[in-house]
Amino acid sequence: MRKFLIIALGISCAGVLAVLPAPASASTTSTFQATFQSHFGAGVAPLPCEPHYMCTTGTAAGYGAATGKSRITSYTPIPDTDCFSFTTSATITLTDGSGTLALDTSGIRCRVGNSGEAPGSAVSYGNPWSATGTFTITGGTGVFEGASGSGTFLSYFAGDVQIIELSGTITLP
Repeated sequence: MRKFLIIALGISCAGVLAVLPAPASASTTSTFQATFQSHFGAGVAPLPCEPHYMCTTGTAAGYGAATGKSRITSYTPIPDTDCFSFTTSATITLTDGSGTLALDTSGIRCRVGNSGEAPGSAVSYGNPWSATGTFTITGGTGVFEGASGSGTFLSYFAGDVQIIELSGTITLP
């Protein structure tokens, strides 16, 4: 009888444990920073890139060397200014092959100072401009599988070089 009671109690407890939810895995949120650079061909040969895309090289802090590829999805002049609002779809790929990160951005791009009014600016190369905006992480693969997050970016261009700096947070499952 005692054996039967212990076995019955064990089966009963196992049934209760089977219906309890499994503990949730904890996600981790940390700082995300990346810097990319692009040359447009006046001084250094530009990166090979698919038509309608811009390609860059740089680093994602804590993850290593990376390449970036972005495509403008909208570009709208802001009336009575030298500025444009824009959106892009971008991918950051770690060069060691360990993962990719997908981003959507939106921002405003403007000429710097009065550079648009300088003599010859309509036909000269490398007139300066800057862009600021936000990014949203929309997914990833490899080490970025299931990633989410957001932040801000700053991009500036002068002469032959564009620099893009991203700063925000990333949450990984």
